[in-house]
Amino acid sequence: MKSKINWKDKEQVKAHQKAYKKAYYQRPEVKAYWKAYNQRPEVKAYHKAHQKAYYQRPEVKAHQKAYYQRPEVKAHQKAYKKAYYQRPEVKAYHKAHQKAYYQRPEVKAHQKAYKKAYYQRPEVKAYWKAYNKARKKGMVKIPGGQCYADGFSKIIQKQVPELTFKVMKKMLKEK
Repeated sequence: MKSKINWKDKEQVKAHQKAYKKAYYQRPEVKAYWKAYNQRPEVKAYHKAHQKAYYQRPEVKAHQKAYYQRPEVKAHQKAYKKAYYQRPEVKAYHKAHQKAYYQRPEVKAHQKAYKKAYYQRPEVKAYWKAYNKARKKGMVKIPGGQCYADGFSKIIQKQVPELTFKVMKKMLKEK
């Protein structure tokens, strides 16, 4: 038997309304109606426009910025991204897309042009001149006697951390 509701008690009325609303929206015919309603293009456009306007408001932007600057949120995002990019299907997806991107002729041409322009810079030329002089003198020892002709790569930086552009420039000035 249902309990009687004291309609003068606001708390009881609120609880009753909440329970009724919950039961109403759980009905299959109501669910179907709202699902169909929300799929209509004019309703979708309306929601999208209002959502966009909401996120453009300065107070919302400020709140979001503050939220994402919190250390616990940053830590969570970092952990999630790390775990996400370690998934084999994600790795395979990104590898395939990267390979396809770098095979495009306009990308290849751009990379080639950039590389050519980069090695023509005077500071880069001076760096490599000093680096090669230092190698000939035996000041730069690369373990295993390997020579990396493609540039002073990350591998060499890991192996010879004391060799930097400033050190090379200083060596040039001494000569």
